[in-house]
Amino acid sequence: MTRNKEHVEHYNTISKDIKFVSNSVIRLRILKELYEKPSNMKELTCVTDLSYSYVSSILSDLESRNMVCRKSNRFYLETSLKLQIENMIDFAILINLLEEIFNIVEGHVVDMLPNESIME
Repeated sequence: MTRNKEHVEHYNTISKDIKFVSNSVIRLRILKELYEKPSNMKELTCVTDLSYSYVSSILSDLESRNMVCRKSNRFYLETSLKLQIENMIDFAILINLLEEIFNIVEGHVVDMLPNESIME
């Protein structure tokens, strides 16, 4: 029972993080840029075409939530967030693959398998 409670708490945390990130296209753009490579403030303001103070404010929010960190004037995604993003990308790929398989299989009825198709 304790393990289930831990999973639920972990799910709730991740769910809040996803909602926080997805509520802002600007946050998503900054995180996308940091996912591809660490960047400094000047690079991020150029990519987003936003003011230094606005980007700084967003980065501060992301830092306070332990999503990004700063090292020598460069911003990096925290490892945990990078893993979550990679898991979401893998999940999206899996969903697309399953949809393709369902589209192929849909409408096909298999009554029996030929003996030669079954490996021993």
